Amino acid sequence: MNPGHSETLNNLGSAYAKKGMRERAAAAFEEAIRTDSTCVEALYNLAFLKQRLGHYEAATTLYLDVLRLQPYLPRAHFNLAICHFRQGMLAEAAQHLGTVIDSQPQNAEAHNQLGIVLGEQGDLDGAASHFRAALRVRPGYTAAQRNLEMVLRLKSE
Repeated sequence: MNPGHSETLNNLGSAYAKKGMRERAAAAFEEAIRTDSTCVEALYNLAFLKQRLGHYEAATTLYLDVLRLQPYLPRAHFNLAICHFRQGMLAEAAQHLGTVIDSQPQNAEAHNQLGIVLGEQGDLDGAASHFRAALRVRPGYTAAQRNLEMVLRLKSE
């Protein structure tokens, strides 16, 4: 294990990712993880890259590895929730978004996403509540406003 080397490889991967060189970024993140399997940033960055590429199962596994090492990392819970949602795992998505909101009640994106998940589960009242919470935190949040309007229309039908 060489934490300094894994950090360097993670930074290299981040630089490649910023330039759109995804394969090289993934290779650098993977090498950082091989060098130090506890390198949370490399695990997170590889998970995020996999998520952006639509490889939700692989990203899910990596985010779970991140959370085993650092259980209270809200951004990992948030992105894991997105992966679960994309895979149709709504209860799991709601659980991780709830964890984010518990630690960051002012996170408008988490409230909006949880509203979407609850709406998909048929809980229109819960969805509306979270869309309203997102708008209280960030007035003018267009996505939350549109989502709230849609839920209110559905409730009135």
